[in-house]
Amino acid sequence: MIEADPTAQPQSPDSTDDTGGTGTTTTDHDPVAAGPEPDLDELEATLARVQDALGRLDAGTYGRCERCDAEIDDALLAEDPTASSCATCV
Repeated sequence: MIEADPTAQPQSPDSTDDTGGTGTTTTDHDPVAAGPEPDLDELEATLARVQDALGRLDAGTYGRCERCDAEIDDALLAEDPTASSCATCV
């Protein structure tokens, strides 16, 4: 007959042990598993493009090419909402 350990903590019926015998859980922070950090220069460039697009929206020129003033195709804007040039001028 197996006897219960009197010092063991009771577990709720939902609880599971995900330590796999290693003593660590899957919720431990692992910077390598999180992937590479975003490139700060890339994030700043994206922010600048978004701010420029918002400025064009406020000015009423969003969706117009900054070079030739032609209308930027909706498909191009759907792919890149920050686009400031039409397909011809790109």
